[in-house]
Amino acid sequence: MEFEAIIGLEIHAELNCETKAFCSCPVAFAKEANSCTCPVCMGMPGALPTLNKKVPEYAVMLGIALNCKIREKSQHARKNYFYPDLPKGYQISQAKLPICYDGCVELDDKKIRINRIHIEEDAGKLIHMDGKTLIDYNRAGVPLVEIVTEPDLRSAKEAKLLLEKIKENLLYLGISECKMQQGNLRCDVNVSVRRKGDTVYNQRCEMKNVNSISAMERCINYEINRQIEIYKQGGSIQRQTRRWIDEKNESVVLREKESIGEYRYFPDPDLPCIEVTEAVLLKIKSAMPELPEIKRSRYLDNYALTKYECEEIMRVKAFTKILDEAVEHKAPAKKAYNYLVSDIARLINEKNITPDEIPFGGKQIAELIAMIEEGKITSTTAKDVIGCMFSENKSPSEIVKENNFTQLEDPKLLKAVVLDVLAENQKSVDDYKKGKKKAMGFIMGECMRKTHNRANASILSLVIREELEK
Repeated sequence: MEFEAIIGLEIHAELNCETKAFCSCPVAFAKEANSCTCPVCMGMPGALPTLNKKVPEYAVMLGIALNCKIREKSQHARKNYFYPDLPKGYQISQAKLPICYDGCVELDDKKIRINRIHIEEDAGKLIHMDGKTLIDYNRAGVPLVEIVTEPDLRSAKEAKLLLEKIKENLLYLGISECKMQQGNLRCDVNVSVRRKGDTVYNQRCEMKNVNSISAMERCINYEINRQIEIYKQGGSIQRQTRRWIDEKNESVVLREKESIGEYRYFPDPDLPCIEVTEAVLLKIKSAMPELPEIKRSRYLDNYALTKYECEEIMRVKAFTKILDEAVEHKAPAKKAYNYLVSDIARLINEKNITPDEIPFGGKQIAELIAMIEEGKITSTTAKDVIGCMFSENKSPSEIVKENNFTQLEDPKLLKAVVLDVLAENQKSVDDYKKGKKKAMGFIMGECMRKTHNRANASILSLVIREELEK
């Protein structure tokens, strides 16, 4: 008996706003507990919410990117439930009239439908320690968008690709930092299984506490196998909310899954409808940055990067910004790409910084490449220059001048170096005369080492051969 999985995602993305969704409290990570709160986000009697105007703008931008319809008039709703981290006793969300709906994302040749994108506020954070539970309300009221897919996914791999694609759009739009380790991108997974060929959906379970993309894959595969085993043994699936424990590679029951009716949704009486007129929509569209798929196509067509190279550079948004700037300053795209994904990526890891902290831009990369092409420095020396660019606020030409990195091209100077190396390596000289080609490479390497890789390779090679033939 064969089974197939039915999977839908509920993706919560914290928006890149300075203040919360309905008050002026700052959005801040790792601040002192309960230091970013006020009567509004704490639900004090008489405190009235005011919508942060960036929140619907960002939601509309994401809706456009995910091919959604944008609702002209959307409505806030109160989602009522009791939980310690929800100080008001309800969450401001959207129910019947979400701001974006009926979208889709293409995965290869398959379309995954987006049911809705709606605005809501986050809850607080529970901290369990020493047998007690503490509550930090700093996160309460932080603005979120929730992206709800239709149950169109059929494997953990498809779910991974979809989450990566949505994350990419959030990052390139600049509307979320998507740091799953900090909780500002979270994903709940709904999984059910059925016999292949069946058309009716079976009971589903929702998996929470999924804090990385790889954990999501593991949790989906675990849940698929768990449900299949229950069916094979003649059992039935209970509709549940389950908590994923990644370190144990298993899930546990949190509670019986709530129905929509239990939340008692009703329109929020303190907040007006959000109106997105045609003029507002055009304004938002015109302000949107280049979407990832358009950028990817441009790199393929205009920069002559391969599909693999496009995927590599697109993984790091900061790299694409530097690449575009380098090309604007007449650098060959492929050469700029190579420096970004090799030397610059290596130094970022060594210095333990983020790509956004790179202290130079594409203009400096273009200047460096021009110096190599003009013969002013060697490609090996360029690596040293890049290292200096991370620690010195200077242009490549200033670094080359101050450190005497200029390429050595004077045959007389190079001859003196060659004679020293030949005198120190008589065995290699004898090997060369016996026809051993590797000897030439060794001598060349020793000469380069003595010149700190500044020697012009072509001229140096000629000088070495001249002296060896004498």
